[in-house]
Amino acid sequence: MIRHLALASVLAIGSSVFLAPTAKAQTVTEQVPFTGTVPVVCEFENTTPGVMTPDTNPATQLSSFNTGGVSGYTYLTCNSGSEVRVAPTGVVQTDGPLLNPSVSTAYVNGGTGPIVYPTPVQNQEIEVDLTVDQGGALLPAGDYGFEVTVTAVAS
Repeated sequence: MIRHLALASVLAIGSSVFLAPTAKAQTVTEQVPFTGTVPVVCEFENTTPGVMTPDTNPATQLSSFNTGGVSGYTYLTCNSGSEVRVAPTGVVQTDGPLLNPSVSTAYVNGGTGPIVYPTPVQNQEIEVDLTVDQGGALLPAGDYGFEVTVTAVAS
């Protein structure tokens, strides 16, 4: 009888352990939002100067388009669309005999109007040329220097 009682006790204890309700882990989820902003950045790099040469001897014009002239170059990286142009007061004489009145025409990629890039560009070559004269009058002898301001406007 003690055996039956012991067996019954073992079965009762064992079944309570095995049949006891078990705690289940609860699963929950949450979405954690993130935000970020990439600012518009346009920059010119690796600019190389151009060289203007006289049209004739004696000269009435200096131009990078003349024989021996060399275009200047700059490279644009812009992470948005952009418009590239010569600034309205974009040609400034920096050296040499003063040309007054001076007629100067700057060209970007061969034209005088703006260049539109509708999408981002990386290391986009921009060719810059310049022609300067005094309305057909002879240019005084000397070493001249000019700067062309090229502007990129993000769109």
